[in-house]
This record gives sequence, C-alpha cells and structure tokens, in this order.
Amino acid sequence: MGIVWSIMIIFFMVIQGLNAGVQPIIGYNYGAKKYDRVRKTYKWAIISATLFMIVSFLLLQIFPGACISLFRNEEGPLMSMGIYCLRISTLLFPVIGFQMVTANYFQAVGKPLEGTILSLSRQFLLYIPILLLLPRIFGLDGVLFAMPLADVGAVIISAGFILVELKRLNRLILDEKNIKRN
Repeated sequence: MGIVWSIMIIFFMVIQGLNAGVQPIIGYNYGAKKYDRVRKTYKWAIISATLFMIVSFLLLQIFPGACISLFRNEEGPLMSMGIYCLRISTLLFPVIGFQMVTANYFQAVGKPLEGTILSLSRQFLLYIPILLLLPRIFGLDGVLFAMPLADVGAVIISAGFILVELKRLNRLILDEKNIKRN
C-alpha cells in the first residue's frame, strides 16, 4: 500500500498544481464580480482535471506492473498484490479530479467551511470510518475497497455542494448581465 499511495500521490500533485494555478484566477474574478469568468475557469479546470485523471487511470490500469516497478522491481507475490491493490485503489480516478477541483473552488470564492468539508471528506470524514468498518466484513478486500468507496461518497457530496453553488452563480451572472443592460 505504501507503493500504491506513492504512485497515487504523484498524480494527485498534478491536480494540486492545477488547483494552485486556477485558485487565484477564480478568486480574482469572483472578487471583481466577473462571475461568468469564474464559471468558465471552473469548467475548464474540471475538464482538464478529469481528462488528466482518465489518462492516469488508463495508464495505471493497463501498466500497473511497470508503475510499481519504478519503486520495487521484483516479481512474485509482492508484485501481484501491488498490481491488485493499485487497480482497486485507482478505480475512481476518473472522477477524483472533479472532487479535488470542486473543493478548491470553494476555497477560491471565500467559502472555507465548504472547501474544508469537501477536502476532508475523501481522506478523513469518509475514508477512516469506512476503513474501520469494511475490513471487519470483507477482510483485506475491505481495506482495498475503502478508498474507492470513500471517493464515491466524496464525489456525491461535492456534486451536491457545487450544484447549489452553480445555481447561485448563474443567478449572479444573470444579475450582472441585467446591470450591464440598464
């Protein structure tokens, strides 16, 4: 699992870099009341993060042994178990970019409570309780499936938060356009 986490962190760092670049753009435009730019930047970030994580997912699913070999190059039970763990742990990679960018969005627009809840939901609020429960029922597979299950929950929570926020943002955009007309 240490090798699996190390591999996953490499891909997560790219999304964190994207977030670091997008956050000031969203924050500046939000403060300047240019809400259409905020929405466009968020949409661009979601598309970029999702495409990157889909490519990452495919790479890790198709070539898991090669990825693990970067850290420990040996055949046998460790490699077999590492491949199995990597494939399970990265099942939800295609939607993780959405979750990470959405958590960052709330930080950028000055909503730290929502951003913190979303940031903590994947690795703390959901993962730890699931990790404590599933292995009692499913053994080692419970440990492995805890991460994708926490990811599903975090994506659902993030989707709920952002749907409400985008409705509010769309109202602000309409108000902005009405002010320009008058």
